[in-house]
Amino acid sequence: MKNTGSTIIVALLLLLSSRNFVDHASAAGKDYVNQADLAAICRVVAISKSSKPVNSASTLTEEDVHEIDEINLTIAESNWKSRFATNEDQKKEPQKACTTADGKEDCLKHWSRWEQTSIRLAKPLAAKKMLQIQQEKLDSAAGRAARIAVAALAAEAHAIKADFEQNIKPRLKPGDDDPYLMIKKAIFGAKATADETANCKVTMTSNRASDCKLPAAVQALCFAAVCICAQDGTQSKELYGTAASSAESVGTWTSGAVQQKWKHVLTACNKLPAQLFSATSLLAAAAGLRTRFKQYNGGANSEVYMGTIATASHNCAQSNGHGCIPITDAIPHGSEATKTLNWLDTLEAAAAKQVTIEAVTTEAAAAKKRIHMLTKQAKAALVALKWAEPAPEYTTPSENKTTSTNKGDDSLKQSEKECNTKGKDKEEECDKFKAQGCVYKEDGKDGKKCTLSKEGKKEAAEKAKKETGNDGNTDCSSHHDQKSSEAVNKQGQTTTCG
Repeated sequence: MKNTGSTIIVALLLLLSSRNFVDHASAAGKDYVNQADLAAICRVVAISKSSKPVNSASTLTEEDVHEIDEINLTIAESNWKSRFATNEDQKKEPQKACTTADGKEDCLKHWSRWEQTSIRLAKPLAAKKMLQIQQEKLDSAAGRAARIAVAALAAEAHAIKADFEQNIKPRLKPGDDDPYLMIKKAIFGAKATADETANCKVTMTSNRASDCKLPAAVQALCFAAVCICAQDGTQSKELYGTAASSAESVGTWTSGAVQQKWKHVLTACNKLPAQLFSATSLLAAAAGLRTRFKQYNGGANSEVYMGTIATASHNCAQSNGHGCIPITDAIPHGSEATKTLNWLDTLEAAAAKQVTIEAVTTEAAAAKKRIHMLTKQAKAALVALKWAEPAPEYTTPSENKTTSTNKGDDSLKQSEKECNTKGKDKEEECDKFKAQGCVYKEDGKDGKKCTLSKEGKKEAAEKAKKETGNDGNTDCSSHHDQKSSEAVNKQGQTTTCG
């Protein structure tokens, strides 16, 4: 079990606080022989008074991977996006390769996830939240790199979720009683509900000796408390103290009188404030009850019991000033126990269940956090691509050589690119550069709606002729020394290079 040292420390602190409760419940009296037992029982009651804990182990759901899936699809290639429907009424059939694949079920599951993501992204609110990337950037080298990175992040997020679903969450078995209900049943009886706070739901007869031994005494902790402390026609001492062992309205030990006696114990227990409901507190409470087990050494008549027992007899109803429960048959002693302490077993089972719940809840929170961090990384990749400057086109050395001798083409491309960039796909922006030959075309491609007009292309071509020497004159810019310049001049060109 994790954090065993911490659990032991907390258990000791809780036991010490129980001691303080005993000391302050009432002034010490010679008849108050079972007050330590009262403290251990009241500790359990105090835990049951706390609010039912909200266990969040099931909060890791499909929605936790929705955002990273949406980023993954936003950045995907166009031909992949187009395969999926954008509304529920127009779902598309999965690709044939998916329906005939060896892993058909997994393939169809992934297909469905992509399609649901596509449908979510098509909704106005979702589309508004998601960054829109120009197709030119998506098709660029940077776009391809971002696509690979985001796909890897999404795959890791789904692996985390799958591991939780397959290996962690199943530790919580559906249909089991929850620990909060279990502690109520331990205190108030098997018929108790999670809302029970007062009623001792057990069967009581008119025979204290029979009721206060196994198996009757283990019906519920409330009944065990009554056996150890209550007054009746024979036992008239305040074994638990003035409040818990009050003689007021208790009468004799008769059938159906359990609530009259239990209410006094509950009054004393209610002096303790509600205690935190946790695995640690439940384990400490169970340990506190076990510390109240005592041994009476009487040779063949030795007995393990709770409360106080008369030395002359093990009958817990025949001696004034004594109240007890013999539990020897529930303790292994050379052979298996023949009876059980139901309320203690239930309490310890609740503690074990709560340990599992808290561990799974912690792991669910950790998995959720990791997925959140992966989503942030994917979002950062999308933002970086959105605002990245267009990367310069890569050209091979041979392309560079061609470009250097085709300056006219370069000039035309440069003019076209300036219109694309400065116009920003907006008519009002494009109009600002009409003087440079730019014109806006609504039906143009994204990123190229502001383009070079026919007149602009003509002017660029004229400029190109001058730059390349195709206007009949020599392009002197390619001659950088005296020898090459003079060689050109001897060819009878119009322009003289020097």
